[in-house]
Amino acid sequence: TAEVRSRSSSPIWLAAALVVSVAVPASIALLMPNQPRGVEARDADVMPRKVATATPIYAARDAYERGRLALARRSQESLKVSVGHFERALSLSPRFAEAYVGLADSWSLMSSYGLVDPREGMPRARDAANRALTLDPLLARAHASLGRTAMIFDWDWTAAGAHFDRAIKLDAGQATTHQWFAYFLSASARHPEAVEAARRGIASEPLSMNTNTALGYVLYAARRYDEASAHLERTLEIDPDFAQARRNLALVRLQQHRPADALRALKRVAALNEGSPVALAEVAWMHAVNGETDVARRLLASLDRMRTTAYVPPDSMALVYMALGSPDEAVSWLKRAVTMRVGTVTHLPVDPKWDPLRNDPRVIEMTRAIRP
Repeated sequence: TAEVRSRSSSPIWLAAALVVSVAVPASIALLMPNQPRGVEARDADVMPRKVATATPIYAARDAYERGRLALARRSQESLKVSVGHFERALSLSPRFAEAYVGLADSWSLMSSYGLVDPREGMPRARDAANRALTLDPLLARAHASLGRTAMIFDWDWTAAGAHFDRAIKLDAGQATTHQWFAYFLSASARHPEAVEAARRGIASEPLSMNTNTALGYVLYAARRYDEASAHLERTLEIDPDFAQARRNLALVRLQQHRPADALRALKRVAALNEGSPVALAEVAWMHAVNGETDVARRLLASLDRMRTTAYVPPDSMALVYMALGSPDEAVSWLKRAVTMRVGTVTHLPVDPKWDPLRNDPRVIEMTRAIRP
């Protein structure tokens, strides 16, 4: 199984499969490595004898691989694009379990990145992941996806831990599983374990921007700022325009008392994600931290206007008000974020950026609601 999965995910193998035109019996076509998991035998029974005419199977795999590439880039545009690719894969092969996992991950990440209201995106993510498990109960990626949903939206930490444990037992080599498990451990304040889980993710995919960025974040949450800085700097050598790594480095720079560097980094993130309310809010936040309150208030006014036509995560508004010295407004917006189950508040109990509100009794109550 591992060999088949490895070959089927290879672009070279895919390209070769697309040009094959020799006659192959339908019974052999069933075993072809590019056939998505979950395609039933009866589908192959009616397949034409020439492989080149079996277009939907290969087109489904092609759409799936394109979706995975878009998902890995993690920009606001690429995440939206990934949804279309996974939906196309499923329209061509409705029992393609891994494509359902891809769709689940797309909706989950769009929700936590502030691109859609989590009350819309996270139920879609859960439904898609559950559909994948219905088709393939042993699919590790589906368990990992449900673990993330249970953590950031349901706040069901027991279920989340169980799904991650199951995913790792089924396939210990999945980098994404270790990455999300690291975030789970970090949000639970189990920092040494979180760092170790993130390192296991990197061991599985050493050049993955996402696994490397995850290690940078959990080191930051553990308040190991110098280590986080060094690692994120090395990560950005692989891809200087990977927005999430640069954004996490900005968080580290703030804790290193380098707010001007943090502002420059966040401006770059905003340029890479043009029109993103979250990126704009973080630029406003850092202007306020740097004492440029007039600029921060102008950007805050822009965010207020954006709210009339687009989703603006309430915790983003809270950040700006916190830096402007308006704790009551900040707490009010933060409460809205908790009520809406915004994914980023999962780390409210441990994220250093919320330290200015850390001892507010209202925030303490919120953290207890998130992580009893």
